[in-house]
Amino acid sequence: MTGLEAGMHVLDAGCGIGGTARCLAAEHGCRVTGIDLTPEYVEVARLLTERLGLSEACAFDVGSAVDLPYAEGAFDAAVSFHVAMNIEDRRGFYGELARVVRAGGQLCIFDVMAGPTDGMLYPVPWAETETTSFLHSPDETGALLGESGFSVTKVESQRDMAREFFRKVFAKAAESDGPPPLGLHLLTGPNAPKKFANYAQALEAHQIDPTIMVATRT
Repeated sequence: MTGLEAGMHVLDAGCGIGGTARCLAAEHGCRVTGIDLTPEYVEVARLLTERLGLSEACAFDVGSAVDLPYAEGAFDAAVSFHVAMNIEDRRGFYGELARVVRAGGQLCIFDVMAGPTDGMLYPVPWAETETTSFLHSPDETGALLGESGFSVTKVESQRDMAREFFRKVFAKAAESDGPPPLGLHLLTGPNAPKKFANYAQALEAHQIDPTIMVATRT
């Protein structure tokens, strides 16, 4: 994502515990508003942000990404990382992002998208079962963004990077006595090892394709 400047107001849709928002504020000088459906995530995001001295730059709200409580054109840009996989109403989601991002503003998404091979096993980090997993291919996602008012300017698969990452993680885990004290496993529950094993298997089988997309609001 290019063009971020100090003072820009950026939306982080599906902010989780606020890591992306804090990064944008600390590294780019942006003012960031994060929103997430889970109150506990928002509470932790506010606490961590306060401890890092970034509360003046980052605000966090509880709410739905398909019914954003913000005015039309309220943001200079928006990001959404690993969120859409759980959103069935994808047109509503991208439509709301298009509504609140000003004309000419950028959107950057990073999501697990559907690959060309069927048959993914569950649970995975974003879903316990297939009933809460809503994956679209990069082509389908690009088409939905276009229908919503965005022009896609960049598509970048992260599958090879993710495959290598998980190979290293599992090799390191095999040499250790247990999981590290901090990590994503704290957010994904007691069956985290199974979830990440299924994720890695899906990567190898090309059932999923983690993809970054950048688009401009037309």
